Amino acid sequence: MCYRQYGEIIKPLVAEIEAQCEKLPLQLLNEIRAFNDHIARCHYGNPDSTYIDTQIDKAQRHITRITLDCFKALNVILFEQITKYEHQTRHIDLTVINSGQFFPEFTRLKKKAAQFVYDAKRKEATDIDAALFLYQDAYNKYREVTSLIADNRDTTQWAKVKTYSHKGVTALLWIISVILSALVSMYLSCEGFTKIKSLLP
Repeated sequence: MCYRQYGEIIKPLVAEIEAQCEKLPLQLLNEIRAFNDHIARCHYGNPDSTYIDTQIDKAQRHITRITLDCFKALNVILFEQITKYEHQTRHIDLTVINSGQFFPEFTRLKKKAAQFVYDAKRKEATDIDAALFLYQDAYNKYREVTSLIADNRDTTQWAKVKTYSHKGVTALLWIISVILSALVSMYLSCEGFTKIKSLLP
């Protein structure tokens, strides 16, 4: 039972963490070692059924903890990816992407994921099962955010070009206005100087 859960639930999560950051968090490694230790005790020294049941129960609790730690780690990884995207696009007008539909959805999903994480942290000390579901909900929302980013990669690039083109035009118009203002000032100064000179004896 425990090993089936480990193979069907935890191994894919661990593989995803390793694919993203190439190194498992120490806390997660310790939980995996503890799980394997309790399973090993069931097969060492011909223990009685009561002892085996106790070890299986402890191993099961480690399964829950490992799953929770996996989702916590994945949430951190996805949050960092989203933060990186926000930093890279900080000078881009994201409201023009996908006819204005991208940014509200991006903001909504990100806010919902953050709320799930907040609620999970509050639950973790008192109800680990409830916390696990909340961390999983947060992961699913963060996944939606990263999928939304990936689906709009081309339009984000278009928004970047549009934003910088707009800034370029704005800067050019400002330069032109400064030059025109300077020319007008020079003209008026010269004209004023000529009038003053004509009044002198």
